[in-house]
Amino acid sequence: MTLDETISHTEEVAEDMNNRAKFYKEPKNSAYNANHHYTDCVECAEEHRRLAEWLKELKVYRKNWQQLKETITEIKDNNEYKFGNNDRTELCRFLLNYMGVLENETDS
Repeated sequence: MTLDETISHTEEVAEDMNNRAKFYKEPKNSAYNANHHYTDCVECAEEHRRLAEWLKELKVYRKNWQQLKETITEIKDNNEYKFGNNDRTELCRFLLNYMGVLENETDS
């Protein structure tokens, strides 16, 4: 199962649990121990909605990580920056400038 399929599945489960909760909330369904089932369905739907949101966030992080790896490879291949051993702050600043996240300090 792919990440997109998992996101879709968790959203479907959340929607299904919402529909079940609506069923149990109906007064005509009180014979089904509706209050207990309603609460369980609402909680399950909320958990699946939250899980879907986390998975979407993970997808964004993966995409950003892939872009960062590609940017570093491009910089190394073009010999645009000679990576030092210890100056991580300078490297991070360079990468953020290169990717357009920060204003280039020479432009200010």
